Amino acid sequence: MHCSNPGCSTEFEQVKPWQRFCQTKCKRRLRTLEKRDAEYKAEYMVEYSKGPRFRYNVQKQAAKRRGIEFLLSFKQWWGIWEDSWEQRGKLKDDLAMCRYGDAGAYEVGNVYLDTVSNNSKLNRKLQLRG
Repeated sequence: MHCSNPGCSTEFEQVKPWQRFCQTKCKRRLRTLEKRDAEYKAEYMVEYSKGPRFRYNVQKQAAKRRGIEFLLSFKQWWGIWEDSWEQRGKLKDDLAMCRYGDAGAYEVGNVYLDTVSNNSKLNRKLQLRG
């Protein structure tokens, strides 16, 4: 029998009926190549990156990098975004999650949704005052 790995042309004796590879290394190598395949990554990442769970984690990590506490659970976060999910984004008329006075943690009662442009204007005003 020939090894199922396209990069390997080894012929081997099939010991078990489900055996498709000449050795474990060939099986691992093929799986690694499949995972690295650009089409596989593009298809998987596009679908995953559109989802709320991914965006929740991105926002949580961004807050952590900026030294801001993020106390919202996914359920709470999704409750805020659920009705406006399609309007969120990075363009000036898209919605963003903002904090009152740009201070405190991301937590229930201290966040609201506003356009990116309004949030930027408010932040500039706060910086000029302080």
